[in-house]
Amino acid sequence: MNQALEKARFIVKNINWEFEEPNRPSHAVLLYEFLRRGSLFYDYINRDSSRPAVFSAAEMCNIKLPIDIYEICDELNQIKDECLVKSTCKNYLEWAYLVGENIPVALNFQELYIPIIKLFYRGGKNKVSTWRVDLWEYRTLPKYIYGYKQS
Repeated sequence: MNQALEKARFIVKNINWEFEEPNRPSHAVLLYEFLRRGSLFYDYINRDSSRPAVFSAAEMCNIKLPIDIYEICDELNQIKDECLVKSTCKNYLEWAYLVGENIPVALNFQELYIPIIKLFYRGGKNKVSTWRVDLWEYRTLPKYIYGYKQS
């Protein structure tokens, strides 16, 4: 395995999934930054139709990984009952693998998932989980950012 994936695995392994911190301004900043970076990424790959806020950048770029992240990264099993959080961590680990393999688009957006992973590390996963309907199922990224700025 490559160094970027190992570093990402270390970060995910060291998240205390039991820790939940009350709402803090930094949580909103991190979530907004993740959404902003996602929007820039979508612009870069020219995806104008549906822009879900939770996405696999590897899939969006039509890159098939030669490895199965779920098989290699057992730290994903630490995440219980949080499909949105688990999916985001899987996407982060896939992207880290591509960064380590020097895939150009991944190198251009190396830190795409860093803000949301920091949010999880700081105990903000509950905040993301409560927004699951908005983030995952119904709203697209530009609409969500507009709504987020208004609140």
